[in-house]
Amino acid sequence: MDKTPASASRETTIMAVWPSVATFKLGRLLGQLYAFGPRVSLLGVPLRPGWLIALAALPLSVLLYAMKIAPRVLVVIGPSNPFCRRYRLTTERVLIEHPFDALSKSRSERATQASVKLDEFDAIDKDDQPGYDWYRADDLVFRREGEEVLRLAAVPHAEAFRQTCLKARQGLLGVQKSREATTPPTVAQGEG
Repeated sequence: MDKTPASASRETTIMAVWPSVATFKLGRLLGQLYAFGPRVSLLGVPLRPGWLIALAALPLSVLLYAMKIAPRVLVVIGPSNPFCRRYRLTTERVLIEHPFDALSKSRSERATQASVKLDEFDAIDKDDQPGYDWYRADDLVFRREGEEVLRLAAVPHAEAFRQTCLKARQGLLGVQKSREATTPPTVAQGEG
């Protein structure tokens, strides 16, 4: 796994995604509760018992969301918030990073939590967890020869991000192949 900061090269962001609140166990449990029960119609209005739970749990949901996006433990001061992260696809790799530390020159080296280069995986699988359906999220598992090299948890609208990653990978491999084909072989001195 690559740990170099994104600013070390001339890579460009293609797409960035913030994980869903389903990354938290409590978020997954709430997602299961929200989807609870059959749809019924009351005076022509479609209802589901889980929707009432969603209304009752709204303050808890807002707290989970705030934990997900607050840059610091005490919002603006204190240590870096370990739950604040985003997934970013660049022209060279896929990263899990702290978005606000990535903007800081003094903290950008430690902003990247994990990453994989686009030529270091050959497949991306979607892994559905209980409670993800409500959030329309899936885990994306990057694999190389069947082995997991990176997992992005609770990616909202995961198929769109997955397809974009595969297309970026295909583009990078095409450019690399084109460069190899146009680069003349070097001959060592003293030979032929």
